[in-house]
Amino acid sequence: MCFPGCYCPAGHVRKDDSCIQPSSCRDCECNVLPHLQYVTYDENNFKVNGNCVYVMSRDALEQGQDTHKWQVLITNHPCKNKPEKMCVGKVTILYQGHKVHILVDYYRNRLKLIVDSERVADFEEIEDWAKVRETATKHMKFLLTDEQVEVSVYYPSLGVSVKAPSHKYRGKLEGLCGDCNKNPDDDIRYGAFDGHLGGKPQDIDDFALSWLYESLPGGQSREGCENKPEEKCAELAPEDDPCLQLLDMKKFGQ
Repeated sequence: MCFPGCYCPAGHVRKDDSCIQPSSCRDCECNVLPHLQYVTYDENNFKVNGNCVYVMSRDALEQGQDTHKWQVLITNHPCKNKPEKMCVGKVTILYQGHKVHILVDYYRNRLKLIVDSERVADFEEIEDWAKVRETATKHMKFLLTDEQVEVSVYYPSLGVSVKAPSHKYRGKLEGLCGDCNKNPDDDIRYGAFDGHLGGKPQDIDDFALSWLYESLPGGQSREGCENKPEEKCAELAPEDDPCLQLLDMKKFGQ
């Protein structure tokens, strides 16, 4: 939380014990929890279970602008330990021609960072446009310095947090995370996938499918990305239940 007042020089706001510029106050925050529960910038929440690539958040195109400055994409994937459920499989950041992937390195038991198809271990290699920090608990924080957009990825769950300054981006964001305008009622709007940008979806599944990433090589389809309901096992009839048959005293009680 940042706030103005007499505590700081003119043109600055207070954050914790420091005075910072408003453009550095990343007070828009959206989260994806490990099992794909989204909490938007304006605190709506819903679940996205499809096995596809979705736009979590990005800057909205302004008049005369034909490319996004940055995008954060979420790739859903069957959970490693429970493949019948869906989890975050990979986090992708697109920025000025760069493609960044953050995912779990199961061999080294940490997160790995891949930038433009090359694994990056020395974070100083990209410090001219991004700052990367790995915490003591193996989480990774990736900051686009010019935009002041920070993507945090948590180990080992791949939970994700995107933070951006409202001073710069209030009402100018889009994606599953919404627009950060302090109005939760307009978060659930159609994305660009079907060409209905801004309309009202029928339901959350319809909304999620409208935010499929539209520029994926090979493409994606609504049919292939439907939200997958959690499967429930049906109870077997007594005559077909092998456990009950083992307890049959007539067959196995002698």
